[in-house]
Amino acid sequence: MQVRWRRIARVVGQTLLGFVFLVAGSGKLLDGNGITRERISGTGWLTSDRALAAARVLPWTELALACWLISGWRPRTAAAICACVLLVFGLGLVRIGDRIGWGAECGCLVHLPGKATIITGLIRNALLFAISVWLAISKPLSTGETVPKMQDESAD
Repeated sequence: MQVRWRRIARVVGQTLLGFVFLVAGSGKLLDGNGITRERISGTGWLTSDRALAAARVLPWTELALACWLISGWRPRTAAAICACVLLVFGLGLVRIGDRIGWGAECGCLVHLPGKATIITGLIRNALLFAISVWLAISKPLSTGETVPKMQDESAD
């Protein structure tokens, strides 16, 4: 029974991460680099031209990561890369929050109703990061594998 729940948790986790990256990437494509460019520029890490280039590449990167996660191919590697991406996003949000204010719109999921603040974006990314790390470090079970039963020590 435990094996089935672990397998279900892995599938749900991968699908959730894939869905979030799908929504984020498609929203940024529909936005036309508006708030995405503003937020990337807001970190102060890149020049204006490089921020525009990053704003153009980021949605496609998120969509590719979404497809990879949902496909189930090399799930631990996909989850590890997802964790790294979320870590960079989190660092960027901290930098932006420090520069323009923690109540500013994060720009992560731009076409969903209601605008998430930097704080809510950080909380969401922290939860997604935790899921990514769990998926990356927990070994997936093969189809026929079962969890070994604990021996009853009182029988000795």
